[in-house]
Amino acid sequence: MTADAAVPRASRLAAESGEPRALRSRRLLVDALLSLLAERPLEELSVAELCRRAGVNRATFYGHWADQRALAAAAFTELVDALAEVPHSELDDLDDPAAAGRYHDSLRGQLRYVLAHRTTFRALFGSSADAGFRRALTVALQRRADLAVRLWVERGVAPSDTPPEFADYLAGGLVAVLARWADGDDTDVDAAARRVEQLLPTWWPRQAPNT
Repeated sequence: MTADAAVPRASRLAAESGEPRALRSRRLLVDALLSLLAERPLEELSVAELCRRAGVNRATFYGHWADQRALAAAAFTELVDALAEVPHSELDDLDDPAAAGRYHDSLRGQLRYVLAHRTTFRALFGSSADAGFRRALTVALQRRADLAVRLWVERGVAPSDTPPEFADYLAGGLVAVLARWADGDDTDVDAAARRVEQLLPTWWPRQAPNT
C-alpha cells in the first residue's frame, strides 16, 4: 500500500459521511490540493487554480484559509495526524509484539508519507508559514502522545511518575524529526524509524531487533 493509499481521499470521505456542504467544500479543496501537488510544487499553485480544480468559489476558500500555504499546512497536519493514530482499544497487551508493531508501523507511515511528499513538507517547514504548521502539527501529535502515555501508565507499562510534560517533549521531538527528514535526502524509512525508536525510553513498546 502506498502512503497516499493509507489516507482515504477527502471527496470520498465527504460523500460517504453525508457531511454538511461547507465541510464537503473544504474536503474537495484538500483533494484539489493533493491532485495539483502531484503535478507541480506548492510555490507554483494559486488559490484561483485550487478553486477551479475543486469546483468551489474563492469566497468559500477564503472562509477557511488565508492562502494556499495555509490550506496545505492544515491538510498535511491532518494527514500526518491520521497516520499517527494507533487504535488503543485494540491493544489488549502492550507487551505483545503486535502492539509494538502498531507503533513502529505508525512511525514508518509518517516517515513514508513525508518522503512521498518531501517537496511540499520542505516548503511548509521552510516557509513563512513554518511556525503555524509546526505548532498545529505539534498540538495534534501531542494529543496522540498524551492519550498513549496515560494508557501506558494505567496499564503499568510506563512508570506511574511519568511527568505530563513527556507527551509535549515526545510530540515536539517527533515534529523536529519529521522536519529534518523532509529537509534531508535519506530514503531509508526503516533505518530512520529505528534511529528514532532508539531515542525513546526503555519502557516504550517497540519491536525486537530484526523484526
